[in-house]
Amino acid sequence: MKRRATAFAAALAALLIAKGTAPAAEPLKIGVLMSYTGPNAIGGQEVDAAIAAYQQLHGSTVAGRTIQIVRADTGGPNPDIAARKMQELAASDKVDFVIGPDFTPTTIAAGTVSTQAKLPTLVVTAAASGSVANAPYMINFGFSTRQYVGPLANWAATNGLKKTYVLYSDFSPGIEAARIFKEAFTAAGGTVAGEVAVPLNATDLSAYAQRVKDAAPDGLFVFLPPGQQPLVLLHALTENGTYGGKSKLKILDNGALSDEPRLDALGDATIGIISSFIYSDDHASAANRAFVRAFEAPSGGTLRPDFYAAIAYDAMDAIYHVVAEQHGVLDVDRTMQLLRAVRMEGPRGPISVDPATRLVTENDYIRRVERHGAHLVNVEIKTFTAVPQ
Repeated sequence: MKRRATAFAAALAALLIAKGTAPAAEPLKIGVLMSYTGPNAIGGQEVDAAIAAYQQLHGSTVAGRTIQIVRADTGGPNPDIAARKMQELAASDKVDFVIGPDFTPTTIAAGTVSTQAKLPTLVVTAAASGSVANAPYMINFGFSTRQYVGPLANWAATNGLKKTYVLYSDFSPGIEAARIFKEAFTAAGGTVAGEVAVPLNATDLSAYAQRVKDAAPDGLFVFLPPGQQPLVLLHALTENGTYGGKSKLKILDNGALSDEPRLDALGDATIGIISSFIYSDDHASAANRAFVRAFEAPSGGTLRPDFYAAIAYDAMDAIYHVVAEQHGVLDVDRTMQLLRAVRMEGPRGPISVDPATRLVTENDYIRRVERHGAHLVNVEIKTFTAVPQ
């Protein structure tokens, strides 16, 4: 009798799977591969808070499967660590999806594992062109450098800036950003007064700030990763009199100096900074307002959402969608087919995935830092709609 009951249970389980219903006890595992330690740990904090906000609004189960989050720390742009952590997520933790990572070098390293393991991965930010080109199970859910730097250069040239200095982080997205900005700005009639590359691990930026002062530009294009470096740079520029006070220097930012979680702490020195980016927590839409409320509630507003959060929220939405479409029983080829067809509107506005390139088309916003009551916010002053990566 016992053998008969066991056989019946096994047959029932097989029937449920055949009909597209996953066993209720089997969790859906989502790996999160981000920086949780080091100077770029804000990325991991933002992604965690965004996932929590999504689940507050949409629940922690989908198609009968309970979501289990498995976190892995890259510690920053460390390709070897990223590859090892990605391997652990795939082989040991046996996750169904990965959200992350957060730098181009780590994305390329993790992409090799994603390909070998056939592990669907929704990249948060890998801005350099071609970051996911050789990783067929990756979708770049974030943005590319060319997507927003060109529009910023054109805005600058048509809004009174004649001579700019270019300061950028010395890794592939920064190098690409500098090239795109210089080409677009000079093509529009502007002059580049000089440029300097900043090492990713530099902690004293006073010498770089002095180079900007010596060039005496009316605009400064800055491309740095979010974290401590943008704060150190702004302090150095203020200390040597290049920025603030009577200075008329206009800062053109890739979003790091005007990153929402740090804006209020930086204070009124940031007012007037112009940036070009894919998201502002001031974005006027019902979807964004609901997201911001859910995101800020646990911290009482002390942690504000930025682009990391908006992208992670959309990534969760895409995962829930493809799992629901498959009734909880996942086939990797069907999963990738559904991910390549994603069209949705989230906190950052409408997005769609190009099925051929696995890159997102989305809006780009020219933003200006303004004070609104107790908070400094990035006010969207111009929208470039449906910009491809």
